[in-house]
Parts: sequence; C-alpha cells; structure tokens
Amino acid sequence: MKSIKSAARNHGRILSLSLLSVLFLTSWSVQTAHANGVKTTISNGKAVTGTLTGNGFDTYTFKVTAGSSFVVSVGETGPHDATFMPRIDLVAPGGIDGPGIWAPLHARLVETNAAEGTWSVKVSRAEAGGTTGGTYALTLIELPGALPPSGGIAGGAMSTGANSGSNVRGQVDVWTFDGVAGQTKTLTLSQTGGAGFFPEINVFAPTGNDAGGLDCVTSCSLDVSIKTSGVYTVLAWRKDSADATGKYTLSVNDKK
Repeated sequence: MKSIKSAARNHGRILSLSLLSVLFLTSWSVQTAHANGVKTTISNGKAVTGTLTGNGFDTYTFKVTAGSSFVVSVGETGPHDATFMPRIDLVAPGGIDGPGIWAPLHARLVETNAAEGTWSVKVSRAEAGGTTGGTYALTLIELPGALPPSGGIAGGAMSTGANSGSNVRGQVDVWTFDGVAGQTKTLTLSQTGGAGFFPEINVFAPTGNDAGGLDCVTSCSLDVSIKTSGVYTVLAWRKDSADATGKYTLSVNDKK
C-alpha cells in the first residue's frame, strides 16, 4: 500500500504511521446521525453529526480513487464540554489500521496519494467512559473533486485582492484559483482577528498532490510553483486550540 502521511493539529496525539499533515457547522449542509454504533457512508463536502457516550464509536466509509488525497476533520458542536475530546481513526482498504488523532475541540487528518479502495473513519471519545457532551460533526473533503453546490462549505473561487474568511473549531474553508504550468503564484495569508487564532493553509494541485503549506501568527506568504495547469485548491483552517472565531484574509497573485 502506498505510504500514508497525515498531520495532527491542536497538539493532538499521534497513534501510528508518519503524520503529515470540519467544527461548528451551523451553516453547513448536515446529514444527521444518531448516538453510538452508526455505520454508514459519508460523501465529499457533506458533514455528518452524532453524539458519543461511554466507549461507543461511529464508523463512516467512503471510496477513494488511486493517487488522490482527502481530509477528514471532526469537531465538537454545541456548548463546550471539557470532558469530551473527539477522536478519529482511519482504516485503509483491506482493514489496515491507519493513523489516529485526538485533541480538545477538533482534530484533523490529511492523506495524500491515498490507496485506492474503501476507507473508513471511526469517531470516538478519547477519554474513556464519558457520559456528558459528546456531540460532533465530521466532514470529508476529497481532492481533487468538485464539492456539491449545496454543501455550504465556506470559501470559493478566489478573486483579485484579499479574500476574507472566518474560522471556528477547526472549520475547513475551501478556496480555489486557476494556474497555468510554468507560472509561480504567491499566496498571502494574514490573521485579522480572534484571540489565539493561528491560521494555516494547505495547497493541492489539480491532480490532488500536495503543493505546499503555510502557517503564521500574523501575516506570511508562500510561493507555489505551477507544474500542472488547472484548478488549485487551498484549504484554510486553524492550527490552534482556542475556542474563538478567527478571522483572516487570503490572496493569490502572480509572483513578481
């Protein structure tokens, strides 16, 4: 099986394999789940919700095309409960255990050059036996792959100048820009509000390959070499564990 790379955010704990490296989704299109023992599918750009108590867990499956990438992100919803720490674990095709991560408020895994076949993500509580809180939202974003028009995910095609966004509890915003092979684009990311908010971006090529990433406290920039013409996807999220709305701007320009 191809190598798995994942990134842990929010000081999450790494379980297995090398880690590379959405969420208070009141405005997102959400598929409602029930408490403990859910076994169903999850689709690109759609959030599913559930409630976990005790040692229960929910399992969601999805199919992956060879060589593509995907992101799975889980976040606590509703009032914060200090006893609830959401956890996600991946299972690769063939039942092979993949990486896992848990953290307060939200946690995320990114898989690049993923193996073809059916993957599963298991959602559970990191702390054993918890009986309060436990409400979560889980989102899958596949790369490359067009998001459903009714998905409600923040972002969109980047316009000239600064594009504004906001982010809460690990929400992932999906931005796009067009690139022509041979160009170099400069992405500029700036934090514009929110105590303790540290924004981060990850760029993916039209093929789904990782094209670079950037995180910063205030403002910083990233040069992206355009090797393949087409639509590039920029995922914007937060790397901190603060529970406050963060604000940022993101711009793309030809490198001067």
